[in-house]
Order: sequence, then C-alpha cells, then structure tokens
Amino acid sequence: MRVVATNSLVPGAVLAKTIYNESGQALLQQGVTFTPRIIERLKSFDITYVYIEDGREAIVP
Repeated sequence: MRVVATNSLVPGAVLAKTIYNESGQALLQQGVTFTPRIIERLKSFDITYVYIEDGREAIVP
C-alpha cells in the first residue's frame, strides 16, 4: 500500500483504506477501483491523498 496524491490518481487504481468524512461516515470502501468520475468527486470533497494497493503488504512491527 502507498499514499498517492488525488491529483496523481489514475483510473484502475484500487483503494487500500476506506475514506471517511468528518462525521465518520464511509465515503468510499476499501477495494473500490477508481474511475475518472470517482477521482473528480474526491477532488470536489477536497480529499488531497488516498492509500492505494501497490502489491506490497504493510509491514507491522
């Protein structure tokens, strides 16, 4: 998993961590594949970065 700026997202990337709003409601669930429309919506909500799957597992100490 890695952090990617919303402006650098490409369609087809997969969300690695659920995105929540200020109220704690889920906006997008983990595992969603980004489309151009979803990327534009994230930008409209001023979400500046997301975690995406990159084929590597997180290392937990």
